Amino acid sequence: MDPSPSRNSSLVSPGAIFIATLFREPPALRAAAFASVLAIYAVTVTGNPLLAYAIHRDARLHKPMYVLMGCLAVADVAESTAVLPRIMRDLAWGGSIAMGECLAQMCFIHVSLRVQGYLLAAMAIDRCLAVCRPLAYRRLVTNARALGVAAALAAVSALLVAGNLALILRLPYRDPLVLLYPSCDFLALSNLSHGDTSANSLYGLVTAVFTVFAPLCAVALAYVLILLECRRPALRGGRAKALRTCVTHLAVLVVFFASLLFTVASGLRLFAEMPRELRSPLLSLYQIVPPAINPVIYGLRTAEIRASLARIFRRRVEMVRPVDRVMVVGKE
Repeated sequence: MDPSPSRNSSLVSPGAIFIATLFREPPALRAAAFASVLAIYAVTVTGNPLLAYAIHRDARLHKPMYVLMGCLAVADVAESTAVLPRIMRDLAWGGSIAMGECLAQMCFIHVSLRVQGYLLAAMAIDRCLAVCRPLAYRRLVTNARALGVAAALAAVSALLVAGNLALILRLPYRDPLVLLYPSCDFLALSNLSHGDTSANSLYGLVTAVFTVFAPLCAVALAYVLILLECRRPALRGGRAKALRTCVTHLAVLVVFFASLLFTVASGLRLFAEMPRELRSPLLSLYQIVPPAINPVIYGLRTAEIRASLARIFRRRVEMVRPVDRVMVVGKE
């Protein structure tokens, strides 16, 4: 088990936070946890850039839905890079994290999470317009506007996180500081302070309404309208194609919002009484699972993306084959 704060206060320099890393004992468990996190990170930083690259390179994928999908892939990589390498470092060496580094990690995590939620809501609205109002969709929804929406959502997310940062910086802290979670979170950092955190709790509740429940309501409304549209006798070819895309997007939505709602529900008494060895990893699922699963779901479920990736790999193979033939001729 991890050592207690009192026995390890020497590990915590002034202004630093000791992370009570899970799965460090026994060593075999630590190695398994490190390998698991490394595998998840490898899938994330391979699958998401590959998805974004396919969308960028293939003109057939230059559509608003895929533009938003590419932005989501970038946000997934940013979040995982802010979280998983640090977890692996703590599993390998343990130790502490500087307050400045912890605040930077908090900002990256919260911005990327908010961007993901907003982008998924925007993608649901995009699917709703494509299915329910196909003529208006072609006129109103463009690639440039999709990029503009993504940029605006990133700006709003950064502004909300600036409020988180301002509220954290005003709090007094007293060493030793021990973080019982594998990554720096706004409420976790607030709870480390010995000052008045009522404003932090209120701001956390307000931002949860705007960044979790508001996007979730937009998603629910969009899919209710889609389901109502599906009750009509028949869909045109283009609308049926958009409807097939909805199934893939819905799978990604379920993974993201289910893990996020689990974290929000962690404030309930049932979760508070859960052992830390179980509770802390479960609360980290929303930071770990969706970024790794999203490119897999989109790649397996979306025929256009599968076809685009196949064309990219085929071109790579064809570029290599002439070189091989030249080398063989030269030997002869």
